[in-house]
Amino acid sequence: MDDEAARFATVWSTLGLSRLGSEPALMATLTAASQAAVGASRCSSVEVPPLPALSLGAADAADETGGEYARVSTLGEGGMGVVYLARQRSLRRDVAVKMLRDPSAPGDAEDLLREALITGGLEHPNIVPVHALGRDAAGHPMLVMKRIEGAPWRALLSDPQHPGWEPLLAAHGEPLLANLEVLSRVAEAAQYAHRRGVVHRDIKPDNVMIGRFGEVYLVDWGVALRLDAVRPDEAAAAIRGTPAYMAPEMVEGDPRRVDPRTDVYLLGATLHELLTGRPRHDQPGLHATLFAAYLSKPAAYGDDVAAELAALCNDATAADPAQRPQSALAFRRRLTLHLQHRASLTLTEAAQGRARALAALRSAAEIDDLALRAVATEARFGYAQALVIWPDNAAAAEGLEAVRALLVAHELSRENLDAARSLAAEMSNPGPALSAALDALSERLTLRKRNADLALTEAREGDLSVAAAPRARLMLAMLAVTTAAHLALALRGPAAVTLRRMTAQHGLALVLALTVIFVWRRALVVNRVTRQFMGVLASMLVLTFVHRLFVLASAVATPVSSVVLSDLMIAAGVTVMGAFSVRRWFAVMTAACLVGAALVLVDPARATRWFTLAVNAMLLVGVGFSLRPASRDEG
Repeated sequence: MDDEAARFATVWSTLGLSRLGSEPALMATLTAASQAAVGASRCSSVEVPPLPALSLGAADAADETGGEYARVSTLGEGGMGVVYLARQRSLRRDVAVKMLRDPSAPGDAEDLLREALITGGLEHPNIVPVHALGRDAAGHPMLVMKRIEGAPWRALLSDPQHPGWEPLLAAHGEPLLANLEVLSRVAEAAQYAHRRGVVHRDIKPDNVMIGRFGEVYLVDWGVALRLDAVRPDEAAAAIRGTPAYMAPEMVEGDPRRVDPRTDVYLLGATLHELLTGRPRHDQPGLHATLFAAYLSKPAAYGDDVAAELAALCNDATAADPAQRPQSALAFRRRLTLHLQHRASLTLTEAAQGRARALAALRSAAEIDDLALRAVATEARFGYAQALVIWPDNAAAAEGLEAVRALLVAHELSRENLDAARSLAAEMSNPGPALSAALDALSERLTLRKRNADLALTEAREGDLSVAAAPRARLMLAMLAVTTAAHLALALRGPAAVTLRRMTAQHGLALVLALTVIFVWRRALVVNRVTRQFMGVLASMLVLTFVHRLFVLASAVATPVSSVVLSDLMIAAGVTVMGAFSVRRWFAVMTAACLVGAALVLVDPARATRWFTLAVNAMLLVGVGFSLRPASRDEG
């Protein structure tokens, strides 16, 4: 900053300017295109062809002796001239006549002639046509131009209710769009002038006129520079232009450094004022204003300014001309692109509103899932449509990415893995954190499913209702066999009831039962609890059979009642184990065995009867508990 200040001080001294300090009047009005030219020399003289004599007569249009032009009123005054509304008698039309305000002021006549010659050579719809150039009766230059029925752009910017807004708003809908379209027309006029070798050097809202029907004119070419008139050896002589808008090269006062990119800077400075309401170099005094122009540091714009326009402003007003858009046409193209992108930006703004509502719903204590998804759909649709119109809309792309990320987080919180993965796949850069969250949820769900599957398998393994019907049929068949065996012995009389015959019958029943279990194993032994159940039944058959074989083999005379009693106690022991390992209701079978054993003790003569009844009771208990509803299973 110190080096820049030193260089600026050198420029300030070279131009013969003293440090003037604060000048509120200058900064308040922002007029005087040549206020900074204090003590500076004029550019080289202008070669003007012989001019015809023109006259501006009295205001009475009926006075035919007053000459071709009759003055009606004063339209305005500038630094060197005054503009009158006049009536051209021959064509019966109103025109604007510009004359010197002070003919004695040195150089003003030359400036007016230069403006006339430059403007007259620029025939463009956005540049005021020149009708004639001549000299008045006193020999002073007199410029006749088209009369513009309208108002300066500055007047419209200062008054939102100005009637001049009506045609602009009718065509463009809103003030900003209208202003950007006006600036685009100004850039078009500047581009045309640049092709003709002319740089305006004072583009600003004050020098733009808006016609009654929305026409746009770039006016006041009094400080315009013909590039072919600049001598290679010409030194810095004067600062020309308006300090609040100036480019750095204008502050140096060297016309050799001025080129079309200087006007590009002025277009950018005007755009800055349209966006912020303040001049580009808004400082409290002339020295500070020129120093700000000399530095031309990038401006910081708020969120209310479109990023495209903010970038264009800073690019166009770069201190280094090489960093600016290289022509007014390039500036205008970027402005036009923004206007084309406005629909996309409007959709983006609407989508951003829905995205904010989405974030509020997501952060609520109780999330309304349906409302959240509806708002998310609206936000995603808005951003997507904005990108269809303008694929390079960075704000829409970022917004869409943020909405997707929020939705992914929502789906993750609800453990909707497929939906979260689908949304993440739409994101351009999900990031490692999101990928880790998806992987963690996948692992958690996989583990949960594995546990659920294990629980389901465990439940099925412990479900005694599985294969209940075939198991009941087996037990009923065993009941029938036991009863038939007992009846077969009983009908033959008490002498027929021997341990050997009972063991043989028991062995036959065991073989039949084991054969049936083996043949029907896929129907009977289908899970753990059925295997345990069938194991209890098989254990009772096998143990009691082994017990009888052991008694037979011992060669000790043992009463049938004692063997039957032991069989019932063995069965009781097995069912007790069943009560612990299979189902508690096996204890009912134990009770049946113990009741049968008690009856054997009380009535040993009928031991086989009590044994048969006890066994049948156990089998009926098994049938009953097997066929009862699964919901009542004690499992």
